[in-house]
Amino acid sequence: MASITTRHFLKTASTLLAGLVLAACGKSEPPPPPAAAAPEPVASAPAPAARVYVVGTDAAYAPFESQDEKGEIVGFDIDVVKAVAAKAGVEVKFVNTPWEGIFNALNQGDRDLLVSAVTITEERKQTMDFTDPYFDAQQLIAVKDDSKVAKFNDLKKLKVGVQTGTTGDEAVTK
Repeated sequence: MASITTRHFLKTASTLLAGLVLAACGKSEPPPPPAAAAPEPVASAPAPAARVYVVGTDAAYAPFESQDEKGEIVGFDIDVVKAVAAKAGVEVKFVNTPWEGIFNALNQGDRDLLVSAVTITEERKQTMDFTDPYFDAQQLIAVKDDSKVAKFNDLKKLKVGVQTGTTGDEAVTK
């Protein structure tokens, strides 16, 4: 192997030396441009993998998003995202994300988008973009027919169950 390396070195050095000698003896005209060498075939790189958009959702709010008996995330919001992704020719992966951390996951780049019946508010519009609304959400409280609750103020002395950090939470704490 050493002789191949030595032979290659001597051949290269001889060629360079001959080139220098010829350049020293030649006219001062600029040399013609070197002939373009035929490009060597290059192995084609594999096509980059299609990007998969990671979608955060709190799958605890049926019928918008929930988990079926197989643990698959399903629901109205999920169907909307799947339809948009199919139309756009992109892939999505749904990741069940607790509501309490869903916005942080988006802001930190752990999720590419969210779908979780997120109500559009002025405060939220300051830190994230929204699609055009596809569902008109309102805050309602259901009570039994014989309930003593007749108006919103009747709730002030009662305990009302809401999910922390939601617009439902905001509505009852005002």
